[in-house]
Amino acid sequence: MKVIHATPHESIAGFTLPIVTAIGNFDGVHLGHKYLIEKMRECAESMNAVPAAATFDPLPSRFFGGDTPMITTIPQRLRLISQLGVEICLILDFNACSTISPEEFLKLLLNFGVKAIAVGKDFRFGRERVGDVELLSKICSADRVKLLAVDKLTIGGVCASSSHIRTLARQGKVEEIPTYLGRYLSLSGVVAEGDKLGRSIGFPTANLRTENELIPPAGVYGGRAVLEGGEYKALIYIGVRPTISGNEMRVEVNLQNFPPRDIYGEAMELKFTQRLRSEMKFANLEELKKQIIRDQEKL
Repeated sequence: MKVIHATPHESIAGFTLPIVTAIGNFDGVHLGHKYLIEKMRECAESMNAVPAAATFDPLPSRFFGGDTPMITTIPQRLRLISQLGVEICLILDFNACSTISPEEFLKLLLNFGVKAIAVGKDFRFGRERVGDVELLSKICSADRVKLLAVDKLTIGGVCASSSHIRTLARQGKVEEIPTYLGRYLSLSGVVAEGDKLGRSIGFPTANLRTENELIPPAGVYGGRAVLEGGEYKALIYIGVRPTISGNEMRVEVNLQNFPPRDIYGEAMELKFTQRLRSEMKFANLEELKKQIIRDQEKL
């Protein structure tokens, strides 16, 4: 997939076919996003066009002062979009897009050879978000650009949205997330050296320095850990380790049936499959060991 960081008044060379693009934040690339991209690809195929996606950086909510945690990092977002058969991804500079008129926003896309656009019916764009689908339809018609306004995907009466997934994650309801995300909530990062407390009580853990912002609340979770060479059952702990009076939030992973080897500095992805319990403070390390054994039995 060709990735282009786009700002107004630029254009693209190298594609002789017209381009059809889906537009959205695509944070998480959840089932609703996949549905929109699927409709875009159907249109691109019918027009013998190049399928593309246009996304924003930073997220619009952040530009307007919010602290919305991203479900996926930009590299993760691009990888997931690429897996959907998209050949071009435009990363639109929202700092610039927020200052231009709706007409100028469409001109930006026309500069890249876009002949058809797919958006959700609640899409807003342009300076002060004055543009909506009705206005976009009028502008597209004047410039002979095809517009697909796609309904939101609902599952069991609930809209598949990034905001709903964030809510579930904040509540620790990781079991419900795949229904809307299409996969388990995951964290990616690098294994860092810790203080080896887990090893001293017979439960060695990997300390994950995570890249992701959306992290479930403190507690113990069951999941899967993906490392070079395999995927393993994992007992995942998130918290400050109150039993030893810790104060630093950590993500620690006890790998099941893992052949011992040094994994410091390795990339790891954690997939959250279930929440086992809340964070607890124990009277001593022996009581903590007994609870860990009970937690492992639930995996």
